Amino acid sequence: MAGLIDARSVKTCLAAHRLIAAADDVEETCTRVGEVFRPHRLGVVGREQRLSARLDHMPVSPASTTTLNLLHYGADVSIASEPFDSFYLVMMPLQGTAEVSSRQQKIVSTPDVASIVGPVAPMSIRWHDDCEQLIVRVDRKMLEDACATHLGHELNRPLEFELGMDLRRQSASSWESVVGFLASSPAFLCSTIAHPLIAAQVQQLLMSALLTGQTHNYLDELLRPSPALAPYYVKRAEEFICAHADQAITVQEVAAHVGVSTRSLHTGFQRYRDTTPMAFLRNVRLERVRLDLLRAKEENRPATVTDVALTWGFSHLGHFTAAYARKFNELPSQTLRCAGLLPASRKKAQ
Repeated sequence: MAGLIDARSVKTCLAAHRLIAAADDVEETCTRVGEVFRPHRLGVVGREQRLSARLDHMPVSPASTTTLNLLHYGADVSIASEPFDSFYLVMMPLQGTAEVSSRQQKIVSTPDVASIVGPVAPMSIRWHDDCEQLIVRVDRKMLEDACATHLGHELNRPLEFELGMDLRRQSASSWESVVGFLASSPAFLCSTIAHPLIAAQVQQLLMSALLTGQTHNYLDELLRPSPALAPYYVKRAEEFICAHADQAITVQEVAAHVGVSTRSLHTGFQRYRDTTPMAFLRNVRLERVRLDLLRAKEENRPATVTDVALTWGFSHLGHFTAAYARKFNELPSQTLRCAGLLPASRKKAQ
């Protein structure tokens, strides 16, 4: 299997955790395999075929959210399942082939090409009689939480992997190495069951290897270099500007407060914030104007755009109105007018 998984060691290790041995009843086998994964439909393909199913099942964690499974049917079978909902399956043939379909994708899975089926779409498999697969069950919530943690924000859509995972690619080697070690290390597997802290670290390692080793809809963002952290003086300058936005402050005063030259301050803002200190101040003041206009609506207080703008240092109303509209996609008068709170004299004027 791309040279990183010893099939014989895996079979020896997992054989100690056998759930099904030489099962020949299709309905019973379907039920028992479904208890490990989820209910599905199973059929033997061809009149001459006779089922001889075997399933080894080993949890990686005390809660059984991550499991290693070795499954062999001994006959050509067809499998169809509705979405898994709460987990992903990574299916890695140790020998033989299987055709896997899901989400308008179809692959031939071999010892060089694993398949990943997720929780949001149905799947179907034509599993050939010589096929034996090492199957890793990964909890959906844990995997999506790990992805969100790496990204630094919540996921706005489900995590979806490309169906075929080419184990010959360098990017997949970490995943294959971790799985190969776990599935052929009985003593270590026992330690993960006995010690939740070890199990948690192993699961995090598995999930990180999967998230970086296979194409999915968040991979580009996940691999994108993180922006460099802004130096202390940029952050201090932002805090000073926010605290004194209602005052007539200059860039020289900001630079003096944080202890750098005005040139360094400008360079820092341009490099790490893609703006200038005074543009940052103007942006803060625009936000304060909008906040005051919205508060006037909420508190049913008479207010005029001119008075609020002048309070925050905008003396050129034309420039102010244009900047406000670019930032908030509406005129300041629209912000105020929509609640009907303009003074009567102002309403008549407009």
